[in-house]
Amino acid sequence: MRKPYQIWRDRRGRLSLLRIVTLIVLLIPVAIAVRAYATTGFGARPLNDLIHRAGYWCLIFLVASLAVTPLRSVARHGALIDVRRMLGVGAFAYAAAHLALYVADQGYDLRKVASEIALRLYLTIGFGAWLGMAALAATS
Repeated sequence: MRKPYQIWRDRRGRLSLLRIVTLIVLLIPVAIAVRAYATTGFGARPLNDLIHRAGYWCLIFLVASLAVTPLRSVARHGALIDVRRMLGVGAFAYAAAHLALYVADQGYDLRKVASEIALRLYLTIGFGAWLGMAALAATS
């Protein structure tokens, strides 16, 4: 019988401190957002603030995942490659949250969302990037 996949274990099945730290780092932005909401709220447009936060952290984790390969070569630390997939899938999770929050901000009107994506170049580029990330995340 095959063991279930556990994100905190390496390919050999051993507990990986690097993977645990990466998982915690991926969850820190969610904890920060929950704390900000509990203490001060998000202002007059809470969805707008959450959209920006999710997009920001998506970019941070995407750049971090892309930086793993050159960093692994420079640092000569092969275990870094284990967290590249985690960072990439985490970046996609924040991108998916970014898109879902945008749809919520538009009142779940999918026709309006599709129209906005078609009319605004930055949304078209962002949606194209999201589709590419979705394909990569699905195969990870």
